[in-house]
Amino acid sequence: MKPGKPSIWWSDEEFSRFCALALQYDINPVYVKQIIARHRLRPPADQYTDQWPYPVKIYTLGRFRLLLNDSPIQFSGKVQKKPLELLKILLALGGRDVREELLTDALWPDANGDAAHDNLRTTIMRVRKLLNTKEAIHFKEGKVSLDPEYCWVDCWSFERMLKASEFEGPILDYALGLYHNHFLPDEPDSYPVLSMRERLRNKFVRTIQRLRAQYEKDSLWDKAIEIYRRGLEVDDLAEIFYQGLMRCHHKLGQQSETEKIYRYCHNLLKEKLGLAPSSGTRQLYQQLSGSSRFN
Repeated sequence: MKPGKPSIWWSDEEFSRFCALALQYDINPVYVKQIIARHRLRPPADQYTDQWPYPVKIYTLGRFRLLLNDSPIQFSGKVQKKPLELLKILLALGGRDVREELLTDALWPDANGDAAHDNLRTTIMRVRKLLNTKEAIHFKEGKVSLDPEYCWVDCWSFERMLKASEFEGPILDYALGLYHNHFLPDEPDSYPVLSMRERLRNKFVRTIQRLRAQYEKDSLWDKAIEIYRRGLEVDDLAEIFYQGLMRCHHKLGQQSETEKIYRYCHNLLKEKLGLAPSSGTRQLYQQLSGSSRFN
């Protein structure tokens, strides 16, 4: 039997889902990816993970990484700064249907209209060459988009999974696992980057909060502690996570841990920011411990 679709009556969408499940459970992934390439299958609409063999994969949470056909991009000569800058600013602005003027204002603030347009068009051509996939980026009717059928982006997947998830199960766990650190943390603090960084950070914090609320409601204090510590691995200055840890350890009768957490938070904020904990954190500590120390 010739390798290919197992049944001729399967639609491409059904076959794509079958392949996605095989990749998810690590069933002969090399062969499955060959089938996907042979039949030019599109990823399922609800494909979230990076297991599907997208031609382009872009990682922005924690650091910027660009993979082509699952291999890190290799530069034969000088690093192409402007195409990479365009990709980063495009993603900071959402990555899809981004107005031309927003990109040109960020990348060529001193250029006039025609010059800025020509610069953008030329740089998009360079991006297509860099990605070795013409269909990966579109420039149409004054708007620029990355194509989600050809490009997988970690922050897109993070947001889609949070939207689709009911805040439980493996989808949410994978989403939080994607959030290694904040959006493009090594990039200059331009408005588009800062705005996207704060937007994603807020979603991360809200997700932690919703999970802990469920765990605390069910008196699953150890699970709540785990999720708070997971949050601190990403953002060790988020007082809301320290507050949650203190509440959980207090519920478990671990008063020494409650004091240790407050002490650590107090010293870290003083060292990094030159600030004391907020009044909310101080009041919670005093309420839980009956102490007025570290004010």
